Amino acid sequence: HEVRTGGGCPFRTPSWNDLNKNDRDRALALGREFWTQPLQRPGIELIVCCSTEASRAVVTWLAARHEASASAGWGDISIHRYRTSMGVPILALPHLSRFRLFGRPQSEAAIRKLLV
Repeated sequence: HEVRTGGGCPFRTPSWNDLNKNDRDRALALGREFWTQPLQRPGIELIVCCSTEASRAVVTWLAARHEASASAGWGDISIHRYRTSMGVPILALPHLSRFRLFGRPQSEAAIRKLLV
């Protein structure tokens, strides 16, 4: 399997909220220009997004539909599965630097459930 990784926002910031709305919009427009075509290539088996903002952007860019959700085991934080019109699942995780999912049985169970 091949794995490709990258950011929806093409540069790092200490926090997404540190950017004003205009800068966030411009960053996502650049991300959309870069990622939309590669994410629609044939042969992609799974798209994994790590943060609410990245997930929201990719789901919007690809006009994906929501299929299922499960508790991440962190209060009201959830993991979601979407599907693109080409049938590719999108796993939307909370930001992994803020929420430890791997190594936590309740979180790993939610991920396994949504990968089915």
